Amino acid sequence: VSVATTAAEAIETIGRWDGRVALAAVNGPTSVVVSGDAAALDELVAHYESREVRVRRVPVDYASHSAHVEPLREHLLARLAAIEPRTGTVRFRSTVTGDWTDTAGLDADYWYRNLRETVRFDDAVRDLTAAGYRTFVEVSAHPVLTMAVQDSAEAAAGPDAVTVTGSLRRDEGGLDRFHRSLAALHTAGTAVDWRPAFAGHPGRLVDLPTYPFQRQHYWVPAGEPAAPATAAGLLALVGLFDIVGTVASGWLTDRVDSRLLLGAYYALRGVSLLVLPSLFADRAEPSMLVFIIFYGLDWVATVPPTVALCREWFGASGAVVFGWVFAAHQVGAALAATGAGLVRDRLGDYALAWYVAGALSIGAAGLSLLLRRRAAAE
Repeated sequence: VSVATTAAEAIETIGRWDGRVALAAVNGPTSVVVSGDAAALDELVAHYESREVRVRRVPVDYASHSAHVEPLREHLLARLAAIEPRTGTVRFRSTVTGDWTDTAGLDADYWYRNLRETVRFDDAVRDLTAAGYRTFVEVSAHPVLTMAVQDSAEAAAGPDAVTVTGSLRRDEGGLDRFHRSLAALHTAGTAVDWRPAFAGHPGRLVDLPTYPFQRQHYWVPAGEPAAPATAAGLLALVGLFDIVGTVASGWLTDRVDSRLLLGAYYALRGVSLLVLPSLFADRAEPSMLVFIIFYGLDWVATVPPTVALCREWFGASGAVVFGWVFAAHQVGAALAATGAGLVRDRLGDYALAWYVAGALSIGAAGLSLLLRRRAAAE
């Protein structure tokens, strides 16, 4: 019986049947197989179904990896006595011994233990992953342990740490299916020697096909003339006024009356908004002009004041700066919290007027652009 639970939980649960049920295999972190008496397994299935735990019967008529195998020991040893194991060319990690094992020791007694004892598959995958192995292939007629391998490896090394695939599938037992499995490894970054697959079949490398509904490549034509200036140029020139205004205000702060300085600053801003859009109206995209109008950031205090300010500060009520929204009341509250005085003025109203005038100018420029394009199209 296969149960979607942990080994620890399964051992605790089967203990109530007093040896009639055994832990047959631990395939993954939450995937185990139990075996034993048929009647006891019926009760176990009902137990897990009542708790809505995924459980299903494995279609076999013998209870391997349980006490049911013990009467067969002498018979198996006799029938397997002629086996002469030898050291293999591929390293062998045993789920019986729990370690690397020389295959020369895989005698009759080993195979009896393999049939009687619990299969520690989860431990083997975790140990291999911890040792640096990142590619696992289930060589079988149909993959039944790939999900368990994936779960065990991810539990040991994290998500997407390994590549796991099968070799063949039910009703797909030919070379086509085998080559597709190799291709899955190849695309995941695992080196594959393809020479045997193409022996006697000369071929050539070809480009990968395009994606569905994208059957034509759209390359930029060589020598295409440069695109005309757009509103990015307008934004750069207006930004130049920002830089000039910032540098000039820093130099003039201690030389000119603050009210005059603030008024001149907004006057310069207004001129940039009124004049520059008209200069760029025939080249700028309307969407970019609208972007310039509505882009803004809010000033937000992120830490409490840690120093006291004793000087008076000058602030414009509702001051609006192009591209930035100056939250005067927030700044005022922050300054007041430090003990500083705040002298308010009404120049912010004039700044707002300049801003509105500039917005109307840019809107007019955008409308002019649209009308010119429509006239050109006609």
